[in-house]
Amino acid sequence: MFSLAFVNLIYLSAHYPPHFESFPVELAKYGARVWAVTDLPTKYLSPQLKSCLAGNLEVDSLHNERAVLSLCQRLQEQVGPIQFVESNLETWLDLEALLREKLSVPGLKPQDLQRFKQKRLMKEVFQTAGILVAPGLRTKNPLEAIEFCKGIGFPVILKPNIGVGAQNTYLIQSEQELLLRLNNSDPNSEFFLEKYIQGTIESFDGFCDHGGNVVYYTCHTQSAGVREIVQEKRDFYIYSMIHPPKDLVEAGFLATKAFGVRAKFFHIEFFRTPNNQLIGLEINLRPPGGRMVDMMNFGSNIDCYRAWACTLLHNRFPYAYERQFHTMHISRREEITYRHNIPTALKQFRDLILTHGELDSASAMAMGKEFVLARSPNLKDLFSLQQFLQAQTGYATA
Repeated sequence: MFSLAFVNLIYLSAHYPPHFESFPVELAKYGARVWAVTDLPTKYLSPQLKSCLAGNLEVDSLHNERAVLSLCQRLQEQVGPIQFVESNLETWLDLEALLREKLSVPGLKPQDLQRFKQKRLMKEVFQTAGILVAPGLRTKNPLEAIEFCKGIGFPVILKPNIGVGAQNTYLIQSEQELLLRLNNSDPNSEFFLEKYIQGTIESFDGFCDHGGNVVYYTCHTQSAGVREIVQEKRDFYIYSMIHPPKDLVEAGFLATKAFGVRAKFFHIEFFRTPNNQLIGLEINLRPPGGRMVDMMNFGSNIDCYRAWACTLLHNRFPYAYERQFHTMHISRREEITYRHNIPTALKQFRDLILTHGELDSASAMAMGKEFVLARSPNLKDLFSLQQFLQAQTGYATA
């Protein structure tokens, strides 16, 4: 798609999380000159990452937008036009967009991000695609909030209109609880209320090419929502589907088109209600969390790091693929005592387990520190492993 001799690509947080180093590594393999922006001196970067970089722009913090912009502008003066700014992390979407605007780089600009950030706008886009959503209200007015909740009934979910994950997200059971929560919040902050939906969370995950075509996707079901997992310190697991429901796939394609996803990963969440309705929840312009990119790789025997790099630089997906396995991500929390240890699981389920280790600190807060990835064409096998690994006890045994 681009003349490789002139491709300069700025990659934010190339070193973190560590397993995402494969993204800049693959970009370099496909010919891009990758300029990392990190908060680490070059000598502390991994040998694999250092070997693929054209340079490392070191800042005290990537949250220091002024410092990052100054370094990137200086880089542009030295090496010429920048063709891409990427990160694959939700934390840096705003910084990506700012750099694209200031450096005249194609792609999403700050004004384009609002539909991917504001809960109210997300609902509107889902609705334009013909996807059901839960009733919601954006407001700063407590009286307006109470009237809305009286109309739809409790319980409701209270969360920021713009927020990441489950931060400051609460299940509200009554008018008194709502008033107490609002009285303890910033009176100038804008919040979002929506009807509580009971159901399981299913996601449509993959990435699009520059024309907005979905070139790869798979679907996942998770054990609980992020709010429940984080606030109630629940065990977590998520698994992929070999044959995802037709309505989930259709809704996923409609949503990527309605939101205008281009040359980006997507992670789109839906509720599946007990009466089998599919309700749009939210969209994220990033890969799914934890080690789920590796789940995607193992499920179809492909390399999504490589495939995304090729799609971004050449607008070409390099595989013919099919979903051959269910894959499962099983997490364990430090504060919970489990009946069985990992070495025992490795012996008993050696034909299922692919890898295990510890998540990066940010993912561990939501999902638990220790993880196991497994796959099988038979989902029952993976649930046997999940139940074994997450069986709890008040004392430790083998």
